[in-house]
Amino acid sequence: MKKLLLVLSVISIIVTSSFANDARMSVENGFEKGDATIVSEAMADRLFMVAYPLRRSLQKNEAVQELSKFFKTNPPKSFTVLHDNSQGGVIYMICKYETTKQSFRIHVLIDADGENEKISQIRIEEL
Repeated sequence: MKKLLLVLSVISIIVTSSFANDARMSVENGFEKGDATIVSEAMADRLFMVAYPLRRSLQKNEAVQELSKFFKTNPPKSFTVLHDNSQGGVIYMICKYETTKQSFRIHVLIDADGENEKISQIRIEEL
């Protein structure tokens, strides 16, 4: 019986952690490829976006358009997750996005509600 509980616990952890990485993977893959559509897979229906001069709440489709413009103007050279953690149902990521001309710090907030994770904020700052 103890072995069965242990096995079920391990399976539960594996399944939960695979769900927990979906939003992070969308962010990583999307920014590495410069593809807003990939990032949008994990976006909430409405999110807050900060990318100078933009600083406001957007519908998902508007956020995808703005992110697409950013990627078109700033194609990726590299993308690195510097730090990610979770606290109180919110996952945050701090990343470095490099182009051939300049570097950016990317902050992403992901609301985690059990198995459901959605990006609620993307902040892009020039370094």
